[in-house]
Amino acid sequence: MRNISIIVAHPDDETIGCGATILKLKQLRKNINLLTLSDGVSSRSTNKKALEVRKKNFQKVLKSYNFNKFCGYDFPDNSFDKVPLIEIVKKIENFIKVTKTDTIFTHFGRDLNIDHQKTFEAVVTAARPFPRQTVKNIFCFEVNSSTDWTFSNRMFKPNMFIDINKFINKKLKILKLYGKEIKKNPHTRSFQNIKRLAEFRGNSVGYKFCEAFEVYKTELL
Repeated sequence: MRNISIIVAHPDDETIGCGATILKLKQLRKNINLLTLSDGVSSRSTNKKALEVRKKNFQKVLKSYNFNKFCGYDFPDNSFDKVPLIEIVKKIENFIKVTKTDTIFTHFGRDLNIDHQKTFEAVVTAARPFPRQTVKNIFCFEVNSSTDWTFSNRMFKPNMFIDINKFINKKLKILKLYGKEIKKNPHTRSFQNIKRLAEFRGNSVGYKFCEAFEVYKTELL
């Protein structure tokens, strides 16, 4: 596991879902890349000033992580189901090729958010096991107010846990850069509940804080 790509529907998904894991992997000198498929706000706001503020804040987020490579697209926010899947797949395939990705962190496929669902579907399609495929591992993370709000009877069942005790505070600091995207308690996407979820996931396997993942496929040996 050397060339790792975080593939998300919207900016902030990467930090909520696996921000502390990104920081830990960077410390281990892994090559970490980020692909975002939408701006994440255009469906909710047409205020140009607000959009510019979000873009500037996102630049601060990118600087905080110091990704090896970043690429962002502008597929319509909250409308990925209106885009031919192959268009999204091709963007991801190209990113995998350019970065020589062997490991992907992405959304859980049964999230409430349609963009998260389609991102997962596009990722597993782009990473299908054809000859010379470089992707060996796909890990799915949870996003507060999407994974936990799903209406599906197929719930998120994590089977991989990463100790993030040394990185939880920096994750929360980076989250503050997203401003209003993080809600007030008791909203599930509040600072308090993001931290509580990490504590719950950690405590369930004997650690103080963890980020949890569902393994879609892996080839660790």
